[in-house]
This record gives sequence, C-alpha cells and structure tokens, in this order.
Amino acid sequence: MDIKDLKKLTQKMRVLYVEDEATVREETARFLNHFFDDIVIAHNGQAGLECFENEVFDLVITDLKMPKLSGEKMILKIKDQRPETIVIAISGISDNENRENLRSDFFINKPTDLQDFIDILTKIMEQQ
Repeated sequence: MDIKDLKKLTQKMRVLYVEDEATVREETARFLNHFFDDIVIAHNGQAGLECFENEVFDLVITDLKMPKLSGEKMILKIKDQRPETIVIAISGISDNENRENLRSDFFINKPTDLQDFIDILTKIMEQQ
C-alpha cells in the first residue's frame, strides 16, 4: 500500500491523541494531520479518558507516562469499555515485560520513528 492509498483510508478515522509533553504533542499532531481529518487532542490521561467516554473513536494514540492518569490505566479503562477500539501506545520504556502487560494493540518506542507509525497505520488499514 502506498502513502496516497493509506491517507485515503485513514482520513475517515476518528482519532484521540493523548500526550502530556507540549512539544511532542504539537509535532506528532502535525504529522497525524497528514493522515486523519478528525483528531481530538488531550493533554493527560484523565482528559483523554473523559474525551473517550463522551465520544466515539476508531483509534486512540497515547503516551504511557502522564500525570493525573497514566496511559496504562487509561488503556485498561478504554479496552474495558470498548475492546474493539484500536490503541497505539507510545513510550520510551524499554521493559518488554511491561509492554506485554499492556492491552494496547500496537507499541511505538520514543523517540518516535515516523516510518514505524506509517507501518502500523498500514497494518491497521489492512486489517479493516
């Protein structure tokens, strides 16, 4: 699948992006805007969960280490409420055991490699 086809397929997805670091949030949001037309952005796990509980999203992209409510706990709550929601976790953690205990569908290491993001989006769209 080429990048143009991927963009056509991802455009219609509704995305919740949760990141507490302002610089990372802004840079990643700019990148995500190339693929998605409808992105809601939250600045911590609690705000992200509130958005999720009030709206329907096809995809959640979240950092793991955040104030108020960690990404790990937010993912658990999201998957308990709507297990079909696709979740991509992003973190600098290197502990494989912690990764395996996550209920996210995909994991991306920080610093984020944009090709990793594109590869995961391609996998998601091929599964749809």
